[in-house]
Amino acid sequence: MDVKIEIADAHNAPDIVQFSSSVYFCAEDEGRVEVQVVRLGDDDNDCSVAYETQDVSAKAGVKYVYQSGIVEFRKGEFLKQIFIDLIGNDAFEATLQFSVKLTSAKGATIGPNLDTCTVMVADDDAFPTNRYRDALLRNDFASISGWKMMREYFKMAVGDKKIRKATIVCGLCDQFSNFISIWHIILTRMVVDHLLSPVEKEYWYDPLLAATNEGKVLQYACLSILPHAVQVLLLRYKANERLTGMAVNQLQANLLRKYLNYNEASRQKVSTSDLTMAITRDVPELVEKGFLRLLSVVEALGLVVVLGVTAGMQQSVSMLWLTVLLFLGIPLMMIIFVHFRNAETQRRNRLVFSRQTAILTLIHQVTSSFRLITDYWQQPTIVLAFGKKIGDCNAAVTSANLLRVTNLEFAPLLTTIAVIVYTLFNYSRVLSGDLPLGIFLAGVAVWRGVGDSYQKVYTEMLSIQDAIAPLMNIVHYMNLPVDVGQRLTAKRLQLSMSYEASMKAQEQLFRGVPSNLRCVDAENMVARGKLKEKAIYPQDLFRIIGTAITFAYPESTGGGVKLLDSATFKIPQGTLVAVSGPRGSGKKTLLELMAGVLLPGNGPGSSMADSCKLFVPPHLRMLHVTKDPESLHELDIFSNLVFGPSDGPDEEPGRVLRICRRIGVNEDTYRMVESAAADLHGHKTAMEDLAEKHGSEKMIDEADVTGSPSS
Repeated sequence: MDVKIEIADAHNAPDIVQFSSSVYFCAEDEGRVEVQVVRLGDDDNDCSVAYETQDVSAKAGVKYVYQSGIVEFRKGEFLKQIFIDLIGNDAFEATLQFSVKLTSAKGATIGPNLDTCTVMVADDDAFPTNRYRDALLRNDFASISGWKMMREYFKMAVGDKKIRKATIVCGLCDQFSNFISIWHIILTRMVVDHLLSPVEKEYWYDPLLAATNEGKVLQYACLSILPHAVQVLLLRYKANERLTGMAVNQLQANLLRKYLNYNEASRQKVSTSDLTMAITRDVPELVEKGFLRLLSVVEALGLVVVLGVTAGMQQSVSMLWLTVLLFLGIPLMMIIFVHFRNAETQRRNRLVFSRQTAILTLIHQVTSSFRLITDYWQQPTIVLAFGKKIGDCNAAVTSANLLRVTNLEFAPLLTTIAVIVYTLFNYSRVLSGDLPLGIFLAGVAVWRGVGDSYQKVYTEMLSIQDAIAPLMNIVHYMNLPVDVGQRLTAKRLQLSMSYEASMKAQEQLFRGVPSNLRCVDAENMVARGKLKEKAIYPQDLFRIIGTAITFAYPESTGGGVKLLDSATFKIPQGTLVAVSGPRGSGKKTLLELMAGVLLPGNGPGSSMADSCKLFVPPHLRMLHVTKDPESLHELDIFSNLVFGPSDGPDEEPGRVLRICRRIGVNEDTYRMVESAAADLHGHKTAMEDLAEKHGSEKMIDEADVTGSPSS
């Protein structure tokens, strides 16, 4: 078939300014990131474009330095760099991102598809801190005590400024409860010594009391109620700090971002049920049973200190030894008890967690393989397997509960013993009149309060101990390898190749100097369907090329066999290429390599140098779809159809509806799309909400298309 050739004048085409790629990668410890702005067209004039950074999951002033300015191109310049400073720290933050947007241009137009780029900031810190980094990256959790890991998590949590502020506010509000406890002890002593059993001894507050007993009773009632009114106000203020929500979001957001950047091997280790349980069960339990309980421990210890001072002031000098003995003896006995029970408690808690996860995993397998199970009449087998897992889980829960019952009853026993000892050593002084009844009863209340406070500390420590199991699960998922570092290397190799190709193509198109690069078309022509036109911009000459590409999936994921073996090809822009081959010949793999879903250097026996063998011009958008329909249930049908990397003319409702007509969707589906498209503003809001939930503005579906590499 003859190909019609049309000639266009490249020198008269308007210049276009845009980013050289839609995504840039950088490491946190590099100090700054380079973003490239390119000019497409002849470089014989001056032009400029304004830019500014925008927050996504990375925040200006926390992870990077906000920047705005103007990029100026002089005659002969086609590429300029923007350098944005990064703010490094030792806090764990799974891969964060911010964007850079081109806002206005002079002497050129802004490219509609690359007017915004995303900067991915790779974090090199371990979760929860770097204290045990080497052991965590080796997956050697057995060498790290669960309590030490919990301590590091506490450090990480309060390392966030907002969480630290909320923690301090909540801790101060909690201490008011201690004031109320002491206040009631003082009021009880006042009632007994001034109303029920008056004594001649004078107290500092005597001038403040009413002259009559009725007045004293009224004072007692008012003074008892007033602190509670104040406490209600403090509790409302504490609730407004949203400490629980921030602590949960800190972990859930990091866990989701981590999962989205797993490498292929890590993703194979974490099933849907594992991730679901980690986000919906492990994270809330860690925050509620771990982090928040720390505040309760601080509150209880504060009350212990105040009550201990009060008890010492009420005892005679000769009996101070008793106060010291009880004050130190109770926590010492609790520590010894917890120490000897710790290992078995953690073992049983971990067993419960593993049995619960096993149930969810089986449910996920049943729902995803329902047809296979029913077609082969395996319902009885699955029901029996499910019943066994339920039984195993119930047995593990019962075993853990039996141990917990004994653990919880130890502290009340010590409290009772402390009150008995105090009574035995002081009742004779009450009978002899040496010790006023009010002081004795206040002493009983003090030691019961001390015992209750130690009991609360003990109970909260048991709760924190229960939270070690979900913490270790989260630690495992947070420290699995990601592919951001590999993508960083691969992207920079591609940008380097693109820069060289741009210079050569610029010289070839506008000055007639042959490029002699395989990735640059030598004819200065671009295919437009059945037509060929003279290239207008140098980047139109770029080809997609592969040179001796070899790829195999990791053996750990069931791979190891080479799907691509020395595959070599070149694809000029504007051409339609069909790739065919039998099932399993590497068609899907090739498309995923070209789209960046897979990395050339990931296979066994390969290295990142293999990235140089595959060149996909970084300014091109690689879009692909699955053989099986996929959708996001949170979005309507129109939002699913336009879901993708860009927000712009591509999503114009009229265009979407025209495409639906051309591909022949049925009338019912067309009306659904038309109805959903009627409220475009609502569609954008839904997209923004989804981006916030997933901590990402760009998500790519898995690829599976018909085709195989040609060489």
